[in-house]
Amino acid sequence: MYVDFTKTENRQRGCTYKALLGCGPRSFNGTEVAVGIMRWVEKNENVLDISGCANDQKVKYATCTLADEALTWWSSQVEAMGRESANQLTWEQLKRLVLDEYCPRKELQKIVAELWDLTMVGSEVIAYTTRFNELARLVPHLVNPEYKRIEKYVWGLAPQI
Repeated sequence: MYVDFTKTENRQRGCTYKALLGCGPRSFNGTEVAVGIMRWVEKNENVLDISGCANDQKVKYATCTLADEALTWWSSQVEAMGRESANQLTWEQLKRLVLDEYCPRKELQKIVAELWDLTMVGSEVIAYTTRFNELARLVPHLVNPEYKRIEKYVWGLAPQI
């Protein structure tokens, strides 16, 4: 007998850890700066979605991508909360914990200052745009609504543009 599960049914069942690894999750070791954290979050959000992980699997699987200092930090969180409680966190709660730990207020203040001072150097519009987008993702409140993002982006462009 052949059973054909729909995408919805597969999502309800979730994914296997092997399937998740096949999608190439990004690891985080705790030494990267804020942009590295955001890249870990973005990549793993995509991987968790593509692999079809159920909501109750996301924290369990995502924390398997932590290494070195970050893994030690997570182990202390598990010890304090208990494994069952830690694994019941939502993906949003885990992201908040990681950001609070590895992107403290002082680091965010540096990012805000860099975003405000960011200007295009020479004709490096691609480098400027990439860095602008990285910083804007970290402090979205400074570039929302969209007109603020556009104004800030245009303000940093080279005068000839």
